[in-house]
Amino acid sequence: GRRKGSPFLDGDAGHLQTVLVAASLTRPVQRLIQGRDGFSSAMVLRTAGAHRPPPSIRQVFVDVTPAEKPTSLMEQLTLALRAPAAGPRPAAIIFCNTQSSCSFVHELLKARGVPHGG
Repeated sequence: GRRKGSPFLDGDAGHLQTVLVAASLTRPVQRLIQGRDGFSSAMVLRTAGAHRPPPSIRQVFVDVTPAEKPTSLMEQLTLALRAPAAGPRPAAIIFCNTQSSCSFVHELLKARGVPHGG
């Protein structure tokens, strides 16, 4: 447990413990960790397949022009939600890599009357 009024755990002899969590560990970050005295005992944990979807998840990547995005997104969403594998409570996840693309998708779904959450 933590000692009262202290950021340190019992048994750590007053040494600060640092935890770094990342989806990926780039080479510059690896060099940073390996080159610091405070990280000399760093332990790196990796999970095989952590970035692979389970077999029950179907991923679709469609390369389209910017003008085709709204139509293509709605077509793919309709296909996914109507597929027999979708079951009684169909669901889909749309990944966006920027705030502006998230806003675009939100406004598109809202305008088309598609229930969605953030």
